[in-house]
Amino acid sequence: MKLPGKISIRIDQDVTTIEINDPKSGTTFVTVTLTPEQLSKALSRLSKTDCEIDVRNTDRIGLTLETKTFDFIIPDDITTSMTGRLGDISQTIVDVLNEGWISDRSFGSQNSFFIMNNNRYARVICRRWV
Repeated sequence: MKLPGKISIRIDQDVTTIEINDPKSGTTFVTVTLTPEQLSKALSRLSKTDCEIDVRNTDRIGLTLETKTFDFIIPDDITTSMTGRLGDISQTIVDVLNEGWISDRSFGSQNSFFIMNNNRYARVICRRWV
């Protein structure tokens, strides 16, 4: 399989990280970690240098990332500082929609909470790959 990709290489004093990304799905699916010694060997053209490889999200490769925001009323017994509970609520609501959406579960932006019609709301970003 051939597809367009993006590569990121970060060389730090203690570790070098190489990431391979599928821009269509917005997914980093391979991360290679090298020690300074391994990087030196690889750059000196030593073939098949040992390294640590993390492969993940391969089911998303080649798919298209869709995002949308989802707003829900915050129950009265929950405060906005209870982000874990809010994440559980948001994922439960998204699961009920049953369209393959995954809730971000992060409430870090300044637009995460707002008041409308005297109700407190939370806003999450939902993602799916199609």
